[in-house]
Amino acid sequence: MGALLAFCLLVGLLRWGPAGAQQPGEYCHGWVDAQGNYHEGFQCPEDFDTQDATICCGSCALRYCCAAADARLEQGGCTNDRGELEHPGITAREFMEMPN
Repeated sequence: MGALLAFCLLVGLLRWGPAGAQQPGEYCHGWVDAQGNYHEGFQCPEDFDTQDATICCGSCALRYCCAAADARLEQGGCTNDRGELEHPGITAREFMEMPN
């Protein structure tokens, strides 16, 4: 009986991890703001966030960590997430194509 209990505790520990262990939240990708400034991406929660702020929220132009699943930012729809560090000379500013 003691071996069975020890086995169950071991399986539980492996499945759910030690008490207090936290799973990392979402990663907010870096972005270029309206002024053309690149903002580094970050892992949620950040140091100043509460521990339940594991979701990347906000808008494509301003991202932050929050706990509200319905406020989650669908980052795949953002077009300003490839900053100057990844593509030098390219910003998220709109441009007008000149006619030939």
